[in-house]
Amino acid sequence: MAETPGVDAPPRALRIVHLSNGLVLQDCSRWAPDPAASPNVVIDAANRGSLEPNVGPQLLLPFRAEPHLVADKRSAYDARDVLGMDAAAALLGVIFLASGPYLVTVTEVKRAGFVPVLGASLPPPSGTTSQPHAVYRLVSVYTASRVRLVKLHPNTALKTDRDVSASMLKMLESGFLFFSYEADLVRSQQKQITGASGSTFWWNRPLASALGPLASTWAVRAIMGYVGSVELPIYRSEAANGQGRIERVYVTVLSRKSRKRAGTRYHSRGIDQTGHVANFVETEQIVFHEHRCTSFVSIRGSIPVFWRQTKGALRPAPELDAPLLLSQAAFTQHFKNLSRSYGRCTAVSLVNTEGSESVVARAYAQQVDLASTRGTAGPATWAPRFVEFDFHRHCHGKEYERGICALLSRLLNDLDAYGFMVDARQLQTGVFRVNCIDLSRPDGLSCRVRSPSRRFSSSSPSF
Repeated sequence: MAETPGVDAPPRALRIVHLSNGLVLQDCSRWAPDPAASPNVVIDAANRGSLEPNVGPQLLLPFRAEPHLVADKRSAYDARDVLGMDAAAALLGVIFLASGPYLVTVTEVKRAGFVPVLGASLPPPSGTTSQPHAVYRLVSVYTASRVRLVKLHPNTALKTDRDVSASMLKMLESGFLFFSYEADLVRSQQKQITGASGSTFWWNRPLASALGPLASTWAVRAIMGYVGSVELPIYRSEAANGQGRIERVYVTVLSRKSRKRAGTRYHSRGIDQTGHVANFVETEQIVFHEHRCTSFVSIRGSIPVFWRQTKGALRPAPELDAPLLLSQAAFTQHFKNLSRSYGRCTAVSLVNTEGSESVVARAYAQQVDLASTRGTAGPATWAPRFVEFDFHRHCHGKEYERGICALLSRLLNDLDAYGFMVDARQLQTGVFRVNCIDLSRPDGLSCRVRSPSRRFSSSSPSF
């Protein structure tokens, strides 16, 4: 799948030149159209750049001055001053360690999947009153397989730098960091169409911002989560001549983890004072077919009250951290944020209503009751529709399918009411927020809610 980087796309191959007073970054993208093509493609592109008299765009990163771009196509340094060179497939930003700032670079990438990006609009057929429709094309998504820190200061590196960077590199190289040179993975397809802003899922934003407004455009916008794509051959019959043909449908599932209140299981639970919940994830199913695109978004996150789960060795029992009324303001802010971002909300709680989990299940239900009775004219506009479903009781063992069907039957009206995005002609008007104590229950339900057979109904616009 051939791709051509746009004018404003971040470089997909960088030559990093080390000088005594700073670094010079040279864009070598024209020699590396696909950084995942082979392990040496980025290094080869950097070597090719050193042999060309006219290089691509250059970014100067002095140790003790602001970054600035070099408009001249000639090299921005004297070859006699070069102390060393590196190559990178992408730039994540700058991190500050004990001895000074370091450039965070991705040196090796793997292709993880593909997503559609919006191109030009096609005019309607002549003689019709149809509106122009958007045309999409597929571009690649990459995951970072190797990350390297490059010194951006003249000081001697300290041992604490190595200790801190080792744990950071382990996370960045875990296979859960994704980016694209052309597509915006940070925002859903619908938010890109409507122009909605947001940086909740822009995982490396603090690193990119540290470069400054001018240099930050050289950094990719990365997410932490999951990207998986499949290509499905679909047989389509032609009624006119009785023959058929094979068409290709591309399906991508993309999960974005919020950088707000992120943390490991058990250690990061509940909500904070600003309304951000632990381990908040937005999952989007994208279907691409013949330059058309649909999208359906669901979300999940920790139970939005103050609680913890830290006592005990294997599976600690949940405990409330504060009285009900102290969680009220944060709970309200959380669902107001969801209302602004997604529209109406159906909150599906899969927590056990008996046993150790019941304490947080009751607290959640009580907060919803407070929201629904707060105003004199009825429930607040931001208040969710609450669906409580004890997953373990109804879906235990052989009852799994029966239980899932019973739950989906309670959600069908909202599924039809919220809809899903179809190009720019139809937008999704609401979202399902699913939660439990562990992670397996919302994943199972989300797969059913995103089922393509449900999403493509005869009443939806022609796809």
